[in-house]
Amino acid sequence: MDGITTMIFDGLSSCAGGLFGGPCTSPSNAAWSHFSSNGYLSYTPNATSASGIIDELSVLLTAGRLDDQTKAIIVHEFLHARNRSMCPNDRSMELCGRLTPGQELMPGDFIVNALGETLCFSHDGVATLVGTDGQEVFSTAPDSREVGESLLYKFNGRLVVTQGSGSAWSSLSMSDGNNGSFFSFMNGECMLQDPRFYERAIVYRMRSTDSVPIMLTCNAESTCGLAALPPRSADYMKQRAQTDAAHAVKVAQLLILQSAAFATTNDPATLPQPVVPPPQRISLNRPYRALVIFFLKGGADTFNMLVPRSGCDARQINQQYTSTRGAVAVALEQTHEIDVPRDNHDHGSMQPCTKFGIHRNLPTLQRLYNNNQLSFLANIGSLMGPITKQQYIDGAGKLPPQLFAHNTQQKGAISLDPISAHPKGIVGRIFKALDEQAHGSGVPPLKTASYSISNENSIFRGAPIDTVSLSSSNGMLTYDGSKTALITGNVVERNRTLSALGRLIEYEAGSMFADAHNQAMRMALRDSERVSKVLERVSLTQDWAQVAGRVSNPDVVSQLEQVSNVIASRVAFEAERDVFYVELTGFDTHSNLVEQTEANFFTMDSALETFVNEMKAQGAWEQVTLLSLSDFGRTMTTNGRGTDHGWGANHFILGGNVRGGVIHGLYPELRVDGPNSISSTGQMLPTTPWEGIWRALSLWLGVREDMLGTVMPNLQRFTSSHLLNQSIVFQSI
Repeated sequence: MDGITTMIFDGLSSCAGGLFGGPCTSPSNAAWSHFSSNGYLSYTPNATSASGIIDELSVLLTAGRLDDQTKAIIVHEFLHARNRSMCPNDRSMELCGRLTPGQELMPGDFIVNALGETLCFSHDGVATLVGTDGQEVFSTAPDSREVGESLLYKFNGRLVVTQGSGSAWSSLSMSDGNNGSFFSFMNGECMLQDPRFYERAIVYRMRSTDSVPIMLTCNAESTCGLAALPPRSADYMKQRAQTDAAHAVKVAQLLILQSAAFATTNDPATLPQPVVPPPQRISLNRPYRALVIFFLKGGADTFNMLVPRSGCDARQINQQYTSTRGAVAVALEQTHEIDVPRDNHDHGSMQPCTKFGIHRNLPTLQRLYNNNQLSFLANIGSLMGPITKQQYIDGAGKLPPQLFAHNTQQKGAISLDPISAHPKGIVGRIFKALDEQAHGSGVPPLKTASYSISNENSIFRGAPIDTVSLSSSNGMLTYDGSKTALITGNVVERNRTLSALGRLIEYEAGSMFADAHNQAMRMALRDSERVSKVLERVSLTQDWAQVAGRVSNPDVVSQLEQVSNVIASRVAFEAERDVFYVELTGFDTHSNLVEQTEANFFTMDSALETFVNEMKAQGAWEQVTLLSLSDFGRTMTTNGRGTDHGWGANHFILGGNVRGGVIHGLYPELRVDGPNSISSTGQMLPTTPWEGIWRALSLWLGVREDMLGTVMPNLQRFTSSHLLNQSIVFQSI
């Protein structure tokens, strides 16, 4: 392994043009000492053949587990990249080792000057100066590789020297003559930066006063009348071969890093048969429905979102609220008042007050509620089955594990299966049920799609389709190629590498781990191209950027913007059922509850208002439903600065088809010794399970009644009094 890797801790010390594109700077130069902490791993091949170099890289990066199929692809790409970056045509005799104004090099040409330096203009459009030791001194690769016309040092496919005041090389995007490395090949006037500019730029952080140029006359000595240079040494030839292969090595490294051999720890065992593409899901243009899961991450204190205000019965829970919550209570008179029907027909119970209040920073919820397009879910949470307070105290009832832990209760909220170690997600089971109930019917299943605009996709686990991951800021991420290719818009290199990546994963793997890696890669490459092309044509109606600029957590605004982009593309995607997952963080308010909750609610309201307006403008409002979820609620009492982990919480469901203007479930008494308080801090025992709302949602998305048991494992534990009917939650079925 000697010679394969070298740790270099002298910053940019490889003499490859450095950060500033100037002459090679010695690692010992004091100017580079400021970069002494920027160590990096470099690779210098011992082998000379393409196969040998890839074998070395395989040992280095995969412990030699690169299979023959993958290796053949990478060797092929290595050879292509190396051949493109070489210059086989010697024009030194013709041009006397220099270029005068009007002369040119064509791709594949090189000249050697009187010093023995080489100027190479490769087939991929890169001008490179190679020193007398065979190492690269400077290269225009970051600006010119495979970019075609109109960029640095490449003009109509030629490397040209032009005449004019201070002009050194033709350039349409950068002032001429900024790279002094090529001046030893010039015969005529040129402009050169202050020779100390590069050192000063490092030491003084590129002060503009250090970049004043000076004029020099560049007269390269003709080689035509000189004695022939001595033959190149073996060391030069070895180093030159490594220089010519430098780009190809990077291409090979990139491909190996994307291979199953690198991503897994066992033998990929690639098989000879190619992967059979999954069948295309067929759309019959059935009515479109979209569900948005809006997760309030951290355990939202939603007993400050929905509060009892007035018109209360003898229990006077509005007074309970004020006295129990103490310093963290909101002023009831500052809340947005809503009328609440006393009769709660869905549960056969009575709400304790006729007027409730919505937090002052949530006016959109009030407007939607009053327009019968939003309803609240009171004291809802994770349950394994019905349980009373006394059963909880006696330990007689079955409870979800680790009730007050974020991870377990988040899992319970998105899986409705809190006791399983690796449960399927609730949406994953819904989509699976939709497929299963279509089997044997002669009708294709609904065309479903799931989208996560966060790092969480567990809610979709177990679905028969792959989840599309979107970036909140950039939408569908695509493969842009190397950083250099991205900067220069190098589509040729990007497409070439993308094609190679596709070939790496087109065969079956004998290892389940390698197969999982390849499947994820295939899905990512397929979705990125397909989805991005559709989304780039979308034009939304709302000023999302303006809204994001005035809230404390703009990411959730961007997430709903991406949801809007997909919904706007529903016709192009031929979508029938879409489910989205977005989340707003920052709700674990053990301290600073009042201020943090106000900021979070303002952010949430701004995002929801914009989203609702966007859906109405798109004509999709009647087809969209949004449900809020959270880990759990919080304690009724304060710890002095905030509230701690609770259990039951209040949530909402909104949409153009939602039957609003009602509170589902039973709003509890808020005193610490009340019938739903299981502790002295007022942790609320839920009166409605998550299954209560998911039953109605499952039916709305198209699940048959007889399939609900496969969607919700604990559904049979609850009676109809705990569950919401679709006709109660939605206006039309």
